[in-house]
Amino acid sequence: MKILFASNMYPSEDSPSYGTFVKTNYNHLINSGFIIDKCVIDKKNKSIFRKIISYFSFYFDFFKKIRRKEYDLIYIHYLTITTIPVYICSFFISDIKYVINIHGDDLTGTSFLHKMLGFSSKRLLKKSAGIVIPSTHFKKILNNKFPFLELSQKTYIYPSGGVDKIKFKPSNKIIKNKGKKIIFGFLGRIEEGKGWFDLLSAIEILPKNLNAEFHFYGDGKEILKFNKFVNKMDNKNYIFYHGSVSYDRVPIVFDSFDFFIFPTHRESLGLVLIESMAMGIPAIVSRIEPLTTIYKNFDNHFFEKNNPNDLSRKIKEFYQLNDTDYHLMSKKISSESELYDSNLARKQLSEFLKRI
Repeated sequence: MKILFASNMYPSEDSPSYGTFVKTNYNHLINSGFIIDKCVIDKKNKSIFRKIISYFSFYFDFFKKIRRKEYDLIYIHYLTITTIPVYICSFFISDIKYVINIHGDDLTGTSFLHKMLGFSSKRLLKKSAGIVIPSTHFKKILNNKFPFLELSQKTYIYPSGGVDKIKFKPSNKIIKNKGKKIIFGFLGRIEEGKGWFDLLSAIEILPKNLNAEFHFYGDGKEILKFNKFVNKMDNKNYIFYHGSVSYDRVPIVFDSFDFFIFPTHRESLGLVLIESMAMGIPAIVSRIEPLTTIYKNFDNHFFEKNNPNDLSRKIKEFYQLNDTDYHLMSKKISSESELYDSNLARKQLSEFLKRI
């Protein structure tokens, strides 16, 4: 099967973390034996002018390749802006066959841009050969938003490529060595909805005598607000900020954590939580779907979303954990990640596409 693979996000040497999941998906298709022709934007342009130029070039290339009719299937990432060429061509090419891989905000986004681009969603979903979504939670959202389209039969749940069990594997930790600091870690974007403010607020109300550190990895639109808040904190000595990290280094970062803190307000899946599970790193997690499904057997790990007091209480509780309980918890968490094995996700996606 020959597939045209299209995405407005794809990593490159200049932007190694720009759409890492998309590259994982691309590699899965290649490793499943499909013949792939790629049409992507692989640079994260900051200037509006460069962004417009990159999209113009992307659309031109995409239109040109669609019109050739050389492909058995078009695989598109994101429901909104990337699908515009397919939406237009669907009025002129009756037999166009495509699959849409929905990520999150492209389905649930409330910004003006999401609403403006959402005009095409109904037609695109109805005429699609298949729909790939990240979680059961998002399948419910999709069906509730478009109940009249009866999309369940052509929907496949693909957990963002799953987790590579070779790269993400547990190591034996001893957390109570004499004099050893307990390391709590945050790994994610410093942006609205990711809960960084809740975590800093929770750290600020902790006792000042804990033998602990809080390490932050990530970058984003609110980094200036983050730095400003940290500089005003009484407990800022607890905090260490390291900036962004390439995906290849994520296992190394996780291995430096004793506990992972995931204070997000909304997620389509939460792959970073699954990766921490594969490494056996216990997590403190906000109580939201789909995280409650992923961590369904670890109810005592949750705190109430947007509640720094509850998060602070949970941090103190985990800080007191002894080595025996830690290792039992770590082993159980690691075993739960088997459900999201990358090889299993790849095989099931391949089977789904071949049935279309």
